[in-house]
Amino acid sequence: MTKQQQRAALMKNIGERILQLCSARGLSKRDVERLAGLSRQHLHRIIVGRFKPPHRRTIRRIAQVLGVGPLTADRARLEECGKLRL
Repeated sequence: MTKQQQRAALMKNIGERILQLCSARGLSKRDVERLAGLSRQHLHRIIVGRFKPPHRRTIRRIAQVLGVGPLTADRARLEECGKLRL
């Protein structure tokens, strides 16, 4: 798998997880955008994978809004990148 394919898979997983957590928490994407201080386009690009992997601070802000600890979000990101092995 090429780096570009790995990045696309990572972004797809991040986007799917954000949508799952939004649904579970009863939040709309608009709620997350507003509470995390992100533009509509920025969150949309993260969710659909049309953006390079988001900065750690962005992941933390989204995680905080969705009620997921930042450590969990960082860990998921590292696992997806293959940098964290259990």
